[in-house]
Amino acid sequence: MAFGTQKNIILDLYNDKYVSTRVSQYDINSRDIIIQITDNGVPYKIDTSKVSVKIKYSKSDGNMVLNDILPENILSDGTIKLTLTEQMCTSFGMNEAELMLIDLNTTKVIHTMHFVVNVKKSVIDNKEITSKDEFVTLENALVRIENALVRLDNVLDNLKPITKSQIDELF
Repeated sequence: MAFGTQKNIILDLYNDKYVSTRVSQYDINSRDIIIQITDNGVPYKIDTSKVSVKIKYSKSDGNMVLNDILPENILSDGTIKLTLTEQMCTSFGMNEAELMLIDLNTTKVIHTMHFVVNVKKSVIDNKEITSKDEFVTLENALVRIENALVRLDNVLDNLKPITKSQIDELF
């Protein structure tokens, strides 16, 4: 048996229903939420080649989390495995979250209805673990941009200069 716990929830794209789960403060990567997305009660299938999924998470202390849901965490049965990070469990109280789905072809965006992660306060305060914003999505985007720029520089370096007569021949 794997270490940690797992909670199954259903989030709809249309109908708003109170959905919550409880975790303990300072848990680290040990709580999974398995999310079934529905559209008006009908299971909503996500094609990872066409849709990108993000978690938007507002902590009770005002800090935020914006992270990617990696394609390998979109399971074959259509559910999404969300592992709560350390930062998602630092701020005790009611933390509100939603999933953001981005159509990669059209850049259309749709959000699920919200759910609540109720973080139960620890009996001892771990002062060395402080709450802060977590933006893994932005960090990943910056890495992808840097990699694309390197590849573009390589392509440009390998292109031979084209003369005006060669351009004229093309048209």
